[in-house]
Amino acid sequence: MKSISILFLLAVICLTPACSNDDDDAMMVCTQSDWVGTYTGTINCEGSDAEDVTVTITASGSENIDISYQTATVSTTFFDPFSINNCSVSRTATSGGITATVEASLNGNTLTLEEMYSGTTAFPNCTLTCTRN
Repeated sequence: MKSISILFLLAVICLTPACSNDDDDAMMVCTQSDWVGTYTGTINCEGSDAEDVTVTITASGSENIDISYQTATVSTTFFDPFSINNCSVSRTATSGGITATVEASLNGNTLTLEEMYSGTTAFPNCTLTCTRN
């Protein structure tokens, strides 16, 4: 009977998945130098075809970043530096009844940026997906 119990215990141990620290993966840490660079990819805006885009991120002071992007027809610079929160940045501003939210995240060399507007139909919501050059 002891051999059956030992075999059962060994089977349970062998079939139990190994524990890993998944929280480390979920909480990636990015610094200013991780963000700074030039990225190329596509921009997809509501009601339009996807376009090629180049995003430039520069350092602002010792901890913040400036973000700008350019397509064949549009050049955008987000005013005021973004404060880095590990691997994401976010800002919301309201002016003239229009609320704009910009959120960006960095995963290795992949940058995802979203521009979202409310209170207007003049500006479409856009998503940029780019890779560092």
